Amino acid sequence: MEYSRLLTCLGDRNKFRVVARLTPPPSHLLATMDPYFDKSTYSKKMNALLVKSENTLITVYTSGIVTMTRLNSDDHGREILGDVVAMINRVREKGSDEPAPRPTRNPVDPMEINESLPHSNCGKCGFKSCFYFATMLAFEETCLEKCTPLHEDGYASNRETVSSLIGR
Repeated sequence: MEYSRLLTCLGDRNKFRVVARLTPPPSHLLATMDPYFDKSTYSKKMNALLVKSENTLITVYTSGIVTMTRLNSDDHGREILGDVVAMINRVREKGSDEPAPRPTRNPVDPMEINESLPHSNCGKCGFKSCFYFATMLAFEETCLEKCTPLHEDGYASNRETVSSLIGR
């Protein structure tokens, strides 16, 4: 595991972000790992597992790249990365026949939600980007009503699409 230097978080200047690389890469394991985390979803379009741990968003790509945002400190980043690596290793050791520790949800791919958003990155929803808003919708951390541009006349079909994706 290679851990890069701590950088300022783009979404919150009081927090940090980091990029790391896992070796060997988790590749095919990620698509089956959603049930192992309390808040996670696998994005087929991104080839990545997105995990929400408290306020931190962790993205683990099949290539082995890991990004973490909204970290409190370097130690916080290393602790979370260690937890993710430990979970990947447990799944790798158990094999795919091992039942998941909790029932599988029907997670929503944030990229699918994002495709129907206005892409204005206006911040009216409280998030820095439409993609981050889509991710929080997928994790049920916000509501569709927060995206005020989506409620304008020209976005009725987009709003219906997002509503059906998130099951509301």
